[in-house]
Amino acid sequence: MLRGIQTPVGRGTHEVTSLISWGAAARACSGESESGDAFLIKSVPQGTLIAVADGLGHGAVAAKAAYTALTLAGSHATEPLSEIARLCHLALHGTRGASLTLARIDGVSRALTWLGVGSIAGTLLHASINSYVHESLLLRGGVLGQRIAAVTSVSLPLLPGDTLVLVTNGVRWYPVGGSPERAVIAREDPDAAARRLLEENAILDDDALAVVARYRG
Repeated sequence: MLRGIQTPVGRGTHEVTSLISWGAAARACSGESESGDAFLIKSVPQGTLIAVADGLGHGAVAAKAAYTALTLAGSHATEPLSEIARLCHLALHGTRGASLTLARIDGVSRALTWLGVGSIAGTLLHASINSYVHESLLLRGGVLGQRIAAVTSVSLPLLPGDTLVLVTNGVRWYPVGGSPERAVIAREDPDAAARRLLEENAILDDDALAVVARYRG
């Protein structure tokens, strides 16, 4: 299902499935009524697709680009992630363009596969090892709809309790060092974690979105 992006600060979108529990929180840039940051959570055979799009700039034009990308991603959710990105790139020609991060959690292989183009950061927190071990998504440069480099996906093993965090560049969160906040996010309810990320790290002059998903195993 395509999820709306008008979630005010302090109210999250939350859901628990057999594979993951997740939460999200978003707000529009100061002075705008519509956000260009959006996300998609969609069940697919054996797993879940998570997509976050950030339309270039903000406002209605940016939102149109983000929704175009996510609608197409949802229609091709079972395709390889690199193919989804390619199709989104073609679909966004003539629009403002967008950044896009895609992640697929596979419940059979117990793996996370992800890729990113642009500025949407991805972090995987390994709670089962310890709260300070994490993986960071390697982002490829470019803007979908304009120019992008060749993109390939990377797969990582998952264990129950591992937490995926995706934030747009309106959320200035950097999981480095022995941050106590990172340890909290790795353990608290995903809905509360998403709201925490937004409330404590969002900036006013850009759209902001945080999505947190925990693998249940």
